[in-house]
Amino acid sequence: MADRTKYVVRINGVKSGPLAKRQAILRVVKDLIQGGVHPDELWKLLERKPGKLNMKLKGRLNASQVEHHAEIASRQPDGTPFMPRQWFLEEENLFHVDGYTHVFTNQWGGEDWESAMRNLGAQFPGYGIKYEPETADVVSPDRDEPDRNL
Repeated sequence: MADRTKYVVRINGVKSGPLAKRQAILRVVKDLIQGGVHPDELWKLLERKPGKLNMKLKGRLNASQVEHHAEIASRQPDGTPFMPRQWFLEEENLFHVDGYTHVFTNQWGGEDWESAMRNLGAQFPGYGIKYEPETADVVSPDRDEPDRNL
């Protein structure tokens, strides 16, 4: 059975949520990119398997253009089948940086999610990234114990 726990996320003291895991990590990624962190830096930190975490497409593309380009790429002999449901394709979730459109996967759960959230918190301590299950104490990414000070 899938874990459907919702999380409250705090970044620089601003609370969001409760959010599903995929929305919680998207919230953190969005705030980091809006704060000046380059998407490539995030992808290197979070990468699990090449090409499974993000798509980087040349140009400032909208959602339908992203889908079109991804479909074409998936038809290549070495292409991975494109499954739109596995990506944040909404306009507000596309990242346009340095002449590229960056697209982030929505496939997050279990240990991958937990590890990614901890890594983001450790790599970017100035953002005060914290998260908590909807009904529990805040978990600080650099500690295993809930942060009861919030």
